Amino acid sequence: MTGSYPVSRSRSLRVVLLWLLLELIAAAQVRTGHEILLISWLRTIVSPVEAVATGTVHLGRDLVWGLRDFRRLSAENGRLEGRLAETEARLHLLAGELRQYRESVELRASFPRLDLASSLATCVHRSLGGEQLLLDAGSEEGVRRDMPVVGAKGLVGRVVRAGRHRSWVETIRRAGAAVAVAGGPQATPCLAVGTGGKVLQVEYVPRRATMARGTVLSTTGTDGVYPPGIPVARVIRIREGPGAFLRVEALPVVDLDRIDTVLVVGGWNDSAEEQP
Repeated sequence: MTGSYPVSRSRSLRVVLLWLLLELIAAAQVRTGHEILLISWLRTIVSPVEAVATGTVHLGRDLVWGLRDFRRLSAENGRLEGRLAETEARLHLLAGELRQYRESVELRASFPRLDLASSLATCVHRSLGGEQLLLDAGSEEGVRRDMPVVGAKGLVGRVVRAGRHRSWVETIRRAGAAVAVAGGPQATPCLAVGTGGKVLQVEYVPRRATMARGTVLSTTGTDGVYPPGIPVARVIRIREGPGAFLRVEALPVVDLDRIDTVLVVGGWNDSAEEQP
């Protein structure tokens, strides 16, 4: 029984193969319309494979074209981003130039009497805290040591060193920088002294002085460095002191952290201009 099962299965397989061969021979001889039946069978079997192959070819072609389009669009996007960045940089430069022009016009309008012998300059660098500024004008542009420097709203400081095309300015914030000023209804004379911070200390204000918060202190010219009448600072705090003077604090009228265009004042004090 065990040996007869494989023999029976082999016979069945031969019968099936013989039947298939006969069917193929018969199909090769029978026509259906204008086509042999065997060919029709083969086409029926091959058509799905052909469709899949054709679809795969089309998909591959679409992927290649899509990749090319993606690369082209990426390159174009990169070029557009570069142009946009360049345009933004130009607009930034134009905005800076326009701001400097407006500041220069405002400067000359604010101090017309200081205009004739003065030089416009731009701040190219400022120290942390705004105690020192670097200007793009030097001795070749007429800048000399100890020349006053003003902004559109008031006093900035004085030149402490002048190179050929660069100059360094000590602002009124710098610790120990002093300016002779006066303010209040009685034009009380006092001294505005830098502390190294944003606030100035106003010294020698007598107790009887009629000075209030908001009082604008302006230069008197008695120190021989700064011309008279230039706004310096606005009083923000007044307190009683232990001695004969009030303790007064003031805030510079010029924003020394953001100022760009300044006027280096010349011609008002010949002794300052004669210094190297």
